[in-house]
Amino acid sequence: MSWGSLSRSVLLAGLIAPLLACGAEIAGLDTRLPTETPPALLENVVFEAWSGSAREVEVRARRARVETAERVAHLEGVRIEFRDAERGLVEIRAQRGSLDLEADDFVLEGRVEGRIGADERFETSELRYDAAQERAWTDQPVRVTRPSLRLRGDGLEIDVPARRLTIRGNVRTTLEGQG
Repeated sequence: MSWGSLSRSVLLAGLIAPLLACGAEIAGLDTRLPTETPPALLENVVFEAWSGSAREVEVRARRARVETAERVAHLEGVRIEFRDAERGLVEIRAQRGSLDLEADDFVLEGRVEGRIGADERFETSELRYDAAQERAWTDQPVRVTRPSLRLRGDGLEIDVPARRLTIRGNVRTTLEGQG
């Protein structure tokens, strides 16, 4: 081997060695994609539940953080509507809530206000909904307002298909005169 070919071999080895060293370090890095998807942050979001061609439930939120792995949406500025042309509207609003995206169940918190039809309104601090049973309930204090009637009590249950609200206990009633 001549000096020229030896110097070329050393030069070539000098260039390859750092590349091989980098390659070894790169091979040691964890280059797999993350197994968990980060939460999706959305604004002005709408979730819908359909039965055939009829939309049964519409959930709107000003903001939503959707945890894809847990299949839960954490909501702010929530409005939920159960619509039925024959039975009327059930509308519920809340400051925040969480929606189970698989079961369609939800929990609403903060100032929760709702109405059943045109004349019945309620307020509470928490409301839960079980989609399989089509019922909403709370154990928290509630206020219910009907024309000329105000009710307070502990807890309530709403049979959504029947559009019937029941105060669970400790009911106090105020009748208002018509003037």
